[in-house]
Amino acid sequence: MLALWDADDLADTAELLTTELVTNVVRHAVGGIGVELEWDDPTLRVEVRDGSSILPAIQEMPGAHGGYGLRLVVGLVREWGVSNTDDGKAVWFTLDRGSDQRPGS
Repeated sequence: MLALWDADDLADTAELLTTELVTNVVRHAVGGIGVELEWDDPTLRVEVRDGSSILPAIQEMPGAHGGYGLRLVVGLVREWGVSNTDDGKAVWFTLDRGSDQRPGS
């Protein structure tokens, strides 16, 4: 989709972070997984949905078996958050083309 939207420059970061969020669903949540992309140049929004209402949390002490995924998200995006859905939650992030992603930068 990013190639179609001429947003290839965001592909590597978007792929890494989407993979991290989907991995969190596989490891910790229940139900199906849904991924939605929204493009409003220059902003990409990625949303990963699952059937659990348990909110994600940044691990205080990540280790050999994980705990780094949300830290990557926080460190690489402009914004991120969690929205409740009728059947669980959606964890989302936004990336902007051509700018420093870190909040407050």
